[in-house]
Amino acid sequence: MDAFFKDVQIGNFVASEYNLMPIAFDYNGLDDNDFSMGSETDEEYIGRNTIPLDYGSNHHGKLEFYITFAKNMCSQNTEKTFNNFEIRSILRELTGKQYYRDLYFIDYELHTDERIHYRVKITQTERTRINGNIVALKFTFQCDSFWAYTDEQYIEFLIKDNQTISFYNSSDELNDYLCPQIEITSSSAIDELSIVNKSDNNRTTTIKNINADEIIYLNSKREIISSSNEDRIIVNDFNLKWVKFIPGKNELTFSKGCKIKIKYQLLRKVVF
Repeated sequence: MDAFFKDVQIGNFVASEYNLMPIAFDYNGLDDNDFSMGSETDEEYIGRNTIPLDYGSNHHGKLEFYITFAKNMCSQNTEKTFNNFEIRSILRELTGKQYYRDLYFIDYELHTDERIHYRVKITQTERTRINGNIVALKFTFQCDSFWAYTDEQYIEFLIKDNQTISFYNSSDELNDYLCPQIEITSSSAIDELSIVNKSDNNRTTTIKNINADEIIYLNSKREIISSSNEDRIIVNDFNLKWVKFIPGKNELTFSKGCKIKIKYQLLRKVVF
């Protein structure tokens, strides 16, 4: 199919900065009705029970898609074909580092309601020749999973003592927590701060001995806690209950006043 976007960014590589224009896009669906999200359920029958116990769904296979680039002929004095120097420069940036990088399409607002990011690496490169000259470059991108991600999002709260706030987790993953990064600061010292998620069976996070103007960093996904005070071993004052959000509405009560900054990305089902 024709490309439905004007530009693409892969890590720090921006196609238009290399005078590339996407001209075709496709993915590994078997047909136009396939979302490429095959799955298998894990079920077990107990005795004569004809209704299986469902322990969840395992998705198999990784999403792949293909982008073909040609020269942007809108630029002045542009040759239609690629020379060896240009190809080496492009391949060096795109294939020189073999790890998953962030990719998102630019200017495709007519096809989706939000910008979607993919974790990708290039698994194959191809070229198209006409009369012996290379006129197009095709790259196969493999995602790290069947998931995509929203932009990083931020939200801040100025909390009072014993205040309850609401956070709505609209992730498409309904079987797991959303694990955010959180910054906690207070203008005054706090002997003990507790954060109770009343929507998650009163799951309670406790941090003790917070100094005035100290910044506490909680990374729930990587399970890392740190402090702006580099000499402090803050894990000794932490109960190891990471702040996590269940799908849907979360109501959190803070025992002490502080400033909270929440950073997160939502998981999205991939829809082309």
